[in-house]
Amino acid sequence: MFDNSAGNYNVVNQPYNSQVPTAANTPPPLAHTATQPRIDSEKLAPDVERRPLTGFISLFYSLYTTFLLQLPNVYISRIERLGGQAELASEDILKMAARSDWSNPSSRNNSAIPRTSKAFLDYVATLESNVREANDVYKLPVSYLSLGRKWQGFVDSLLQEWQTLNLVSALLVPGILTVFQVDGASNDPITRYLAFWSLISALLSLLYGCLFIIQFSQMKKTTVGIEWMTEAFRQDNNAKMFWAVDIMLALPAIWLAWSILAFIVCIMTFLWRAGPIPPDSFNTPNSMILGFRIFISSVLGIGSVYCILIFYTFQRYGLNLDAAIARRIQLVIDGSQLAAST
Repeated sequence: MFDNSAGNYNVVNQPYNSQVPTAANTPPPLAHTATQPRIDSEKLAPDVERRPLTGFISLFYSLYTTFLLQLPNVYISRIERLGGQAELASEDILKMAARSDWSNPSSRNNSAIPRTSKAFLDYVATLESNVREANDVYKLPVSYLSLGRKWQGFVDSLLQEWQTLNLVSALLVPGILTVFQVDGASNDPITRYLAFWSLISALLSLLYGCLFIIQFSQMKKTTVGIEWMTEAFRQDNNAKMFWAVDIMLALPAIWLAWSILAFIVCIMTFLWRAGPIPPDSFNTPNSMILGFRIFISSVLGIGSVYCILIFYTFQRYGLNLDAAIARRIQLVIDGSQLAAST
């Protein structure tokens, strides 16, 4: 399907050989070189490899990574495997946009099309759909096609994981609600508040999973994947220690894990505190009850903060990712046209 021996991007009847540049086929200098964001796979390192902190911030960060249960590290390696491929595909697709043959009428047996980013993205989408056919004669960069397959596989795997986590959360919620109907458990403040903690965590996990499934199911295009990877590695390192794509993707698993742990502690508490004939009330200090109420309210507050961060991050996704890569492509097209006119 792909001709790798020539090291080029072939369009019908107009081969382009990057190894033997001539005055006719040498692409003009790219105008985006100075501002092109590069993906650095070292920026998204595991928690233990991120820049060390000192004093109170270091203690707070240690507690924060403990709260995350080190689950974001599971997603880091999967994201880094796409990082280098996304950078190569981005460079190749921008080089392709800088050439003029994609808008040449003879290359498409059609009338000439305007050299705009929208026209180029439509052209790439057409090639990407045709390349899966047996009699396809168009060519796209191999790195772009390879990233497209890996990106779709990555998104599909995430969607499957979140659907599984949502199923577990949905099955866990009725079991937690049963605790409030058991004699002895409903009278024990400790058991009851642990059940509240587990219930809130399960509902938050369910909420995050639903939001991610809705958002990422619309982000399977290869161009969106390129811009998503660029956006992921562009974030400031200081902010990335507390909010990054790996943390965001792991939120459903993190909150479900805490829900299961709290439910197990709730069951063991009920086992050791309630006898065969549970008492009408348990001796529990008022200060302990107040502490549990503050803790449960704090859990809900933290979950609300994460929900706000998710919505804030989603504002940069969707159509904004399409617009971002379109702006980068338009800069390259304008630069090539300016270089050709001089």
